[in-house]
Amino acid sequence: MKIKRLLYTFDSKKHPFKPFDLARHVSRLSGFGLSEALFPQAGPYERWKDDLEKAGIGPKKIQDRGFSCEKILRTARDEDVSLLMVNLGENPVDSRGRALIRKLINRSHIPVLFIKNKVAETNWGDLDFFSHVIFAVNWAEPSRKAFRRLIDLKKIVRQLEIINVVERKLTIQDLRKIKQRLAETRRLCLNENIDAEAHIYAGKLDEEILTAGRDYRGTIIFMGGRARKTPVKDLFIKNDLCKTVENSDSPVWIF
Repeated sequence: MKIKRLLYTFDSKKHPFKPFDLARHVSRLSGFGLSEALFPQAGPYERWKDDLEKAGIGPKKIQDRGFSCEKILRTARDEDVSLLMVNLGENPVDSRGRALIRKLINRSHIPVLFIKNKVAETNWGDLDFFSHVIFAVNWAEPSRKAFRRLIDLKKIVRQLEIINVVERKLTIQDLRKIKQRLAETRRLCLNENIDAEAHIYAGKLDEEILTAGRDYRGTIIFMGGRARKTPVKDLFIKNDLCKTVENSDSPVWIF
């Protein structure tokens, strides 16, 4: 997995800029090629310029085209960006923010890391975004893609909680099959020297993923995003993705 250029953006007209130690978190990605961070807004650029340079990541101020999905994705394409970091501001996310989440998940062809201003209020101690990952798995194509990316990032993941959410009543055979698949997924992680545990939750996907994040004090949530071909049933999955991003205080990385 190569991540060469990161684009950080937020709605500067609606939300105040709240600085946090960005360099601490994104410097972990330098081993995957991250060499430049782009900022359409002046506040983040001026605040983080020196820290990023010390971490070996070149900051760059670019034109602010606006905070709509279309303008963010156009900027990402024109600047050959590998990762979007989108700050949604404060909770609760308003209708405009919800629309932006949905459009970015559906339209972005590169990973999107959603954060909130809550990260500026968190006492990270010696942790960073990637210290304790909550990974939502259902073994569909987007989930498998996210798992491959997770394995790519194995050098920076300290702990991993693999979460499968059951949303229907299961037969004993169904439950046995899920346990076997979780055990196999965990085994693959252990083989890559990732400290992983697997868990089954029951309920609504978005609610249970957030519950798991609180239960295990996760620092970030990883989820698979858009499928190459989207059947009608996947619309419900996308809605769960949007709700997870909308209601999470922790960063959510959609692959």
